[in-house]
Amino acid sequence: MTYTPANPNGQAAMANSTPVVLASDQTALTTKLSDGTNMVGVLVPGTPNATVNAVPIAATTLSETFSVTSVSNGPTYDVGNYRWVSVHIVTQYAGGSPVISFQISNDGVNFSSITLIAANSGVVTAVGSTTGTGVWHGGLAARYFRLTFSGTYVSGAATGTILFSSQPGGVTTMAVNAAQNGTWGLTKAAGSTAGLNNASINANLGAAVSAVSKTSTGTVFVARCESIDGTLVYLQLFMSATIPAAGAVPLLSFAVPVGSATAPGVLQVDESFFGTAGRSFSAGIAWGVSTTKATYTATTTASNYNVTIVYI
Repeated sequence: MTYTPANPNGQAAMANSTPVVLASDQTALTTKLSDGTNMVGVLVPGTPNATVNAVPIAATTLSETFSVTSVSNGPTYDVGNYRWVSVHIVTQYAGGSPVISFQISNDGVNFSSITLIAANSGVVTAVGSTTGTGVWHGGLAARYFRLTFSGTYVSGAATGTILFSSQPGGVTTMAVNAAQNGTWGLTKAAGSTAGLNNASINANLGAAVSAVSKTSTGTVFVARCESIDGTLVYLQLFMSATIPAAGAVPLLSFAVPVGSATAPGVLQVDESFFGTAGRSFSAGIAWGVSTTKATYTATTTASNYNVTIVYI
């Protein structure tokens, strides 16, 4: 059938439409959600568990109490529209070793553990179960939620209240106490001196041709020698807590360029050689300026050399 002109009852803009009044005996209407499924429930104060497509309109929380007097699985709650749960355990049943566990599921049959955080503790630890009383809360990542009660039942009841919310709860802050355990290493960022701010410096300004920088385990970051000697000498490092003796074999030996009073020869060994973590010396750190490369032969004029060792 066709109309000429067009059917006056066709769709028009809201401003040009007349409000619809439902009949007094109108049967229930089906409302479609944006994904095309039917809206089959609504969350309102005091209602029981909502179904999966329920839409929150008047309240964002659902409160359920429990009282359990046996070792069993608690009720299964269909909470597809809720994203947060807070479990308040008021009492545990007496005897045995009572344990209340938190579980979730998407099919209501196969359940997996979920971890919740204790709200009344200064230590932030996520747990999947508890033997105590208090409040535990956290996110809901599935449609169904339940508590399980295990241990050995003797008497009394496990009681409390479960609060579901359609909005996530607040984020819990965490305080961390850290203590050194064992031996820690120091790593300095490449190109940065920040890691050396607390390092020690053994600076010898022409006073000696050898010295001990540290008598115990240490790490060398920088070794520098400025020489005005007209002959080639060597800056040698020893893993030792005492001044090197004649003929001692160094751990490391570096040639120092020939220099003069107006143009000193400069040797600097730093992170390009030692690396950002430095070089460990397990038995102490000693150094000497030698005229020979492979063994220690002390030079005779200390005032010709400025030696600096940076270490921890």
